[in-house]
Amino acid sequence: MDDYDNARAERDFRLNPPQSSPIDGDDWDSLPTGSSSVGSENSFSGSNYNNGNFNINSVLNGNDSQSQNNTQIQQQSLTPEFDAMWGAAKTAFHVVSVVCREFGRSFMNNTKSDWRKLGKRAFVFGGCTAGIGLFFTLLKPFVPSIREPWWLGIGGLLAVIVGLVLIMFIEVDGNEVTQDVVETPVTNENPAINSYNSQDIDDMFAGLDDEVEDSDTSDSSDYDGIDWDSMSDEFADDFSEPEEEYVDNSNCAGSDGFDAEKAVEGVVAEKGIWTRQYLFETFKGILPSLNPGYARTTELDYNDSEFMMFSEYIRTAARQYGCKEENLPDLMRMTKNLFLYRLECTRSPGLKEEDIANEVANMYSRDENGKVVNEKTYATTDSSGDTFVINLFTGENCMVSLKDIYNTIPDYILNTDVKMPYVWGINEFGDVLKCDLEGCESMLFCGETRCGKSWKGQSVLAQICMFSSPKEVEFYIFDPKGMQSDYYYPSKYLPHVRFFCGEPKKMVGYLDRLFKYVEDTTGKALKEAGLLNIADYNKKFPMNKLPYRYILVDELMTLMTKELDKDDGNKFQDYLSSIVSKYAYFGIRVILFPHRIVNDVIRKNTYTLISSRAVVRQLSEDEVKASIGVTRKQFPYHLCNKGDMGIVSRDINNGKATFCHAEVLSGSNNANFEIFEFIGGVWKRLIPEIENIEFDDTGLVGGSIGIPVAVRLAEKREVIDHTAGKESYKYNPKKQDDEDDVFAGENSDLVLPEPDVDESWLNDIL
Repeated sequence: MDDYDNARAERDFRLNPPQSSPIDGDDWDSLPTGSSSVGSENSFSGSNYNNGNFNINSVLNGNDSQSQNNTQIQQQSLTPEFDAMWGAAKTAFHVVSVVCREFGRSFMNNTKSDWRKLGKRAFVFGGCTAGIGLFFTLLKPFVPSIREPWWLGIGGLLAVIVGLVLIMFIEVDGNEVTQDVVETPVTNENPAINSYNSQDIDDMFAGLDDEVEDSDTSDSSDYDGIDWDSMSDEFADDFSEPEEEYVDNSNCAGSDGFDAEKAVEGVVAEKGIWTRQYLFETFKGILPSLNPGYARTTELDYNDSEFMMFSEYIRTAARQYGCKEENLPDLMRMTKNLFLYRLECTRSPGLKEEDIANEVANMYSRDENGKVVNEKTYATTDSSGDTFVINLFTGENCMVSLKDIYNTIPDYILNTDVKMPYVWGINEFGDVLKCDLEGCESMLFCGETRCGKSWKGQSVLAQICMFSSPKEVEFYIFDPKGMQSDYYYPSKYLPHVRFFCGEPKKMVGYLDRLFKYVEDTTGKALKEAGLLNIADYNKKFPMNKLPYRYILVDELMTLMTKELDKDDGNKFQDYLSSIVSKYAYFGIRVILFPHRIVNDVIRKNTYTLISSRAVVRQLSEDEVKASIGVTRKQFPYHLCNKGDMGIVSRDINNGKATFCHAEVLSGSNNANFEIFEFIGGVWKRLIPEIENIEFDDTGLVGGSIGIPVAVRLAEKREVIDHTAGKESYKYNPKKQDDEDDVFAGENSDLVLPEPDVDESWLNDIL
């Protein structure tokens, strides 16, 4: 911090210019100082001063040891000394008033930081006062006119004791970290700029604060007898990263001692009865926590070295763009969170904030030799009134788990008015992006390989299945990777998954059967009830709800360009277009995971109708524009890290493109599969009959059509297992199985007939 002492002093003078001389009405040049006052003689020798100097004994004893002819000179010389003493008295009074005001402010604000500051200042002030009292006590035998100086020492010692008590109280009772930080929830709104023009204790003793509060710039020789090194934890105010919060993941998925089957056996469940709170507490309990302090925001004091570093960056950048010295912007407030530094600055005429922000990011990304050490650093700007804000993204990657987010928004998850609570992730300020999937309909996630898209897909699948029963939600998964799919093992565990298809040649036939089934069940139910959509039907008939059906398609680009022939590809595209248009009213939705958005992968009139779209870890402006329909100017973010997304959803930010960092279930695939096994096991305990349902090779209940699913689930059937054995439910990456289709049984070679569907009734409804 030594490098920023001059800059800090310059900043204090610039933001708090003196209104008059240091002591109003006084000429400091007239005060006696060291060698100029005494010439070649010792100032305490008892000899006479020449040219207005005086004998110190005459001041202390009140006796005039000078001759009669020096009386007039001495009386004349007392005038400037009296003025100096009067000025010192006024200064002391002002100091006392400021200290009292600071003390009163501590009472009014009642914050840990204020109490701790007061304690440290009381300790230093009391120590200095006690030292002065000790000095005059030792001097009293030689100067009899000094009366009762020990009272001054006692008062100082009392102040020292009060300061230590306050510091110890804060440490013990508040568990406060060693630095003064302000933790506040982050919002998208620009916080009010702090005023630095108030005449508070920091302004009066800026130099003292540098010595006392900043242990890096303090000189131990200034405080003989005090071991500052041993007390650095008590008095250091330099900013440092808060200690990581301890997280107990010993009973969570992914830990060495976690067993999904045993965890399910320990679940207290009553058949057919559950609440949102029960589901929330049950599933959250086994989710691991990775970054519990993700929402923490730390405010840096202007005495901090990082604050001064960025202040110099901003002013240097402004100089490079021709800003005059008197118009250079000042850094007024600085906060720091998981992703960025937020710098609030004064505006300067003629400067483009974008230029300043980019130059600051450029300087921050380089080391002392000018070499770029972080290519992911970039900045965005925002302006309001007489201030502008630089959001400097550090480029650091992180993982925030679903449990971390759930711990911060329990009220939202427990709100039963939210039918299908869903978390998109968090924005750059740590705010949670969330919505109700009941009104969200279809989703699309575009991104290259290893961008975090698959883990986001697994989180989507888990979130839906945790709070919706297999009676309310069904999944039909298509992935040409077969057993190598990220959804293969989850499909084995989750009763929500009706079938998993890893054979591209069978996909179109499966969709034929599925749409015929939905038309003959959900379509007829809506027609008989005189309703247009499944949401209205479920509100009217809550005891016999119709399920939402999600068609999840991974590796869409591979499927459309390599696996399907032209006829099947066109038919597959037709189904996708129908789902996002008219079949959305039937509760059929798609979740698509293409690498790129091009017409030979997905038609433009299809993906534009998808209500929620996201692009994951993509730097190309053209790809971002193709995926979510925005330019760099409209969306100035760089999606550099895994999980970084740009999303457009009518339920988020009024449909505007928004930066989002996706959450994860855990930190490994093994832990993810354990979570899915637990979710499936809990639902099988809550709805035991779900395992006694007979499915055909397309996942349709009983292989027949026309009987509501809710009725079939209530029926008792003999278990007929069309899946692999129970032992295969355990994740074993080394095990190879020739069976690509999870639900393929003896009817796997069944030739699926072409559906003969009369859609006239559908047109009547619409």
